[in-house]
Amino acid sequence: MTTCLGFVFAALIEYAIVNYLLTEKKRRKEKEARKAALEKAGNSNLEMEVLNHNMEPTAKSSEMGDRDDDEESRVYYITTRLVESLNPRSIDRFSRVLFPMAFLVFNMIYWPMCFAGYSDDLLSRIGR
Repeated sequence: MTTCLGFVFAALIEYAIVNYLLTEKKRRKEKEARKAALEKAGNSNLEMEVLNHNMEPTAKSSEMGDRDDDEESRVYYITTRLVESLNPRSIDRFSRVLFPMAFLVFNMIYWPMCFAGYSDDLLSRIGR
């Protein structure tokens, strides 16, 4: 039962990842459309910078400490490249094959072992 619960949990995690990636791609397209509209309207560089980094133009909090802008842009670049490189459809197709195959392999190993133990126990009960 625990293994079945693990398979269900893994399927839910896969669903959450695919949903996040699809939402993120949609958000990026909307962001690019807004950026193009702002460029066409000729807004200031500050608004473009805010749009590029998806943050509000507020003063830095002293509680956060002095973070290096280089580090922030590097993290932003890495997460952007990671999200762009993952294709939600390929993950979904891969999972449609992987989960049933893994479950089949598990059952092919589990049930013979279970019945082998059951038959030994049954033979010992009837006195052989």
